Amino acid sequence: MGPHDALFAQLPARELVRLMQTCRYIHDLVHEICFNLTRLLSPFLGDHEQVVRFRQIQAETSALISGSVALQFLDRTTYPSSDLDIYVNRTCGDPVIHFILETGYIFQPREQQDLDVFEQLLTAQSLLPRTASYPLRGIADILDFQKDDKKIQLILSESAPMEVILSFHSTCVMNVITHATAYALYPRATFITKQALKVSGTHASQEEGRRKYADRGWQMLSASLVPASPEFDFDLLRWVGDCLTWTLPLAQVSPEPDLCPINSWWFDLSRMSSERLEHSALEYDYFVADPPSRAMRILNPSPWGRLPAGVFLDLQFLQALDRYRERR
Repeated sequence: MGPHDALFAQLPARELVRLMQTCRYIHDLVHEICFNLTRLLSPFLGDHEQVVRFRQIQAETSALISGSVALQFLDRTTYPSSDLDIYVNRTCGDPVIHFILETGYIFQPREQQDLDVFEQLLTAQSLLPRTASYPLRGIADILDFQKDDKKIQLILSESAPMEVILSFHSTCVMNVITHATAYALYPRATFITKQALKVSGTHASQEEGRRKYADRGWQMLSASLVPASPEFDFDLLRWVGDCLTWTLPLAQVSPEPDLCPINSWWFDLSRMSSERLEHSALEYDYFVADPPSRAMRILNPSPWGRLPAGVFLDLQFLQALDRYRERR
């Protein structure tokens, strides 16, 4: 550990962000020491080249890292024995599975799962929406992979991965890492006041998750006891990357745009309120709250006509949403 490591370790996240704004040299230094994604992922994935390859697959599949690993990255903490949780639409799971297996992991089928991981993927892809038996909304299946003492969980979503993440047990774990950006959706509560708003769900796994993070120092709040805060405004439309999000750009590994900001939500007392957006003009699925009609018109056949095979309008849709959001 160098002198900068020791200094930065004493600073809370808010002060580090302010420090990064002073000059390019300090920005890059803090980023390299405190928010080094290779350092975070290499215990699971191998060397820097392997980490870059995985992030490129993220770009190709719109896969997200979330759970405790994403929280550790932004909070600069370490929870021993944490799993790496990867979230991806079930239709995009194949490249991610191939990468995990090539990295040396072995599929560990659960009871009633097929011994062949690709057969199990086909099963997950064939399920009707909302027929899986998992407690979190939007999960089609969970695939476990083991390599020595490291575990990767691949969570296959029925639709948008953000639907699953926005149904987590509480807001302190609503942090995601895309191929290009790390996002904390509730940064002030999560990293400064150490508070977490409980999200609906009384399943045993939800309660266990809340207890685990309460033991780690977060105060769990019910909607009726939430403090006055813009982050927890029940009448506010939120989206990934809005002014209340902590948005941390990462080193570029792909020219693909980061489309995660398409996802949006309202917090409706004890649940995140959004709807699935699935459209033939979009390459990926999204979880959105009240998309404006002007943005939705981008997806209509006119004036584009019939789109050529392999051509999608996700980026144009995001740009239309941005214009609408700027006027709010």
